[in-house]
Amino acid sequence: MSSSTPEHVGAGEDQSTEQTGLLPDTEEPNRIPPPQKANPTRVVFLIALAVVVLGGGEVLIANPRIRLFESIICREYYDKHETSIVKGDGWLPEHLCKIEPVESSVALLMGWQDFFDSIPALFLAIPYGWLADKYGRKPVVTMAIVAFWVRSALIMLICYFWQTLPLKLIWATSAHALFGGGIPVASAMAYAMMSDVVSKDERASNFLRLAAASLFINFLLPPISAVLMKRNLWIPMLLGLSVQLISIPVAISVPETLDRSGSTQRSDVSIHLPSNSANDVEYTPPLRPRSRFDQVKASVGFLFHDWRIPPLILTYLVHNGVDFMTLYLSKRYKWSIANATFLTSVRSGITVLVFLLLIPALSTILVQRFAFGNLSKDLWLGRMSCISIVIGYAIFGFAPNIAMSIIGMIIFTLGNGHAQLIRSFTTNLVEKHHVARLYTIIGIFETASLMIGSPLLAGLFQEGSQLGGSWIGLPFYFISGLFVCVTGLLFIVGAWEPKNAKHIVTEPGCEEEQGQGEEDGPWDLEYRDHDLGTGDLVNSSEALRDLTLSTTPSQRPMLS
Repeated sequence: MSSSTPEHVGAGEDQSTEQTGLLPDTEEPNRIPPPQKANPTRVVFLIALAVVVLGGGEVLIANPRIRLFESIICREYYDKHETSIVKGDGWLPEHLCKIEPVESSVALLMGWQDFFDSIPALFLAIPYGWLADKYGRKPVVTMAIVAFWVRSALIMLICYFWQTLPLKLIWATSAHALFGGGIPVASAMAYAMMSDVVSKDERASNFLRLAAASLFINFLLPPISAVLMKRNLWIPMLLGLSVQLISIPVAISVPETLDRSGSTQRSDVSIHLPSNSANDVEYTPPLRPRSRFDQVKASVGFLFHDWRIPPLILTYLVHNGVDFMTLYLSKRYKWSIANATFLTSVRSGITVLVFLLLIPALSTILVQRFAFGNLSKDLWLGRMSCISIVIGYAIFGFAPNIAMSIIGMIIFTLGNGHAQLIRSFTTNLVEKHHVARLYTIIGIFETASLMIGSPLLAGLFQEGSQLGGSWIGLPFYFISGLFVCVTGLLFIVGAWEPKNAKHIVTEPGCEEEQGQGEEDGPWDLEYRDHDLGTGDLVNSSEALRDLTLSTTPSQRPMLS
């Protein structure tokens, strides 16, 4: 009996007869039928709902949580230094907390929280990507969402028992990212699931709607949070936690979108040797063993095909410091954190206009009126964006009053598209089958930027607060200086076509097979072609998508 005979076939059925003929049926009876594809509309709706409720809950929580940190540190400070001021219920008026020791401690607490949050995201993003490709996206994204909700709840619990538990214990909540990889992985999985079920023609529009919904809640909810926190800090925090809780059953109800038939088909590619024997053997050519170092080396080799790629990737090490904006405004201008929260909404509104109107309009002008190509267009828009950031952050840090500070904020917000424009330009320098690796490496650099930048900017904020005067804007002077370097680099980099331009796809939706002789490295995830952004920011949603993808787990979950 052939070893390939299905178990349900009896011995008597295994014999050839005149009715059945001498040749066996060529159809494989044990082939697993392809799974039924999930309903695209349902998947997109549920993912969007999960993103909105999780991100919206965090928007409600974020700034009240900063004020709660400030209140606890302020109380601890006065308990040690001026006990006579502490009266009544023990909570001090907010204006008494706008002193250097308190604000510096809050900045350092938040900076190191971002550092610890980034560690699991940096090292677990690729392993969880592999798991998602093998076992499915849904378990990973659900695990990440549950873990993030637990993190939010634990931080509140630690703050509630601040007299018993040290506030720095919140750093331990960074361990939540061990389960699911954290919000960066959840964000990638959300887009991967959408890409699994929608066509390439519909992908950009769906990404745009999802990103627009995320930006809308960032515009709408901060004022609501500000109003509620003026009444009681715990109201918006508990409301946000309750809203986040809704994302868990929503994530559980999302159907699995990974098409495992692809792996089945790949396993069928083994070579069958023709034989007249009943004991047919299946032969699979041996794979050449490669060390992990060789795999990594082969994976990143494409970065050096064009000298412009490595320095462009290095620009993603520059941290923008927006997480310190609320604390800075509150400290410098003696504003309450609730009032400073309103400016967060203004910045989000300007960002929506930049990505939906300004960048598309400028792109159209450069392409249609001045006949710019994709490379030149992205490069010049990137240069202009970085110049806006240089000027805006310098004004924002130096501004002697809130009006000038708002002007500076508007100017640097006009440059918010720089990262997406540089990404789009760099994408045009690599071959299509290297895009996934490029984006993965950029993501690693962005996470490293958060790890390095948050504690560094917190230290500069502390130093500037101690020096006083205009030096309080030291973190933003530093950021402005870094973007001077980025701007200079963009003017050094030219917009000429790369040598391998004939192999590069510059239109979204076009496909190209991986080159012969190359093997997938550890950077290649199954959702490689879900990334757009090959140079067309007029119609592509990548700018909005990348804007909303979180690299700051503690501040911008999922797409918020």
